Amino acid sequence: MPNPFKCTRLYADAESESHFEAIELDMASMQFAPPAAALDASDPIETTNNSWMRLPEGWHDAAQQPPQTVVHCGGRRD
Repeated sequence: MPNPFKCTRLYADAESESHFEAIELDMASMQFAPPAAALDASDPIETTNNSWMRLPEGWHDAAQQPPQTVVHCGGRRD
């Protein structure tokens, strides 16, 4: 199993005051965009249905060559 992804959660309480919390997300290796190589992804986070991806060190694929470091945040709104 891949190492957890450490990040900071930003959330608002019932009084709409912002707070920060250090969290760790469990990651699993998965085929996200075949035929590209596998990458690490978290399960969706219950409150916002967000998930995170982390490309393992050395990950590359000829079809997907970002020119710099890329952070991708995705979500789904029903």
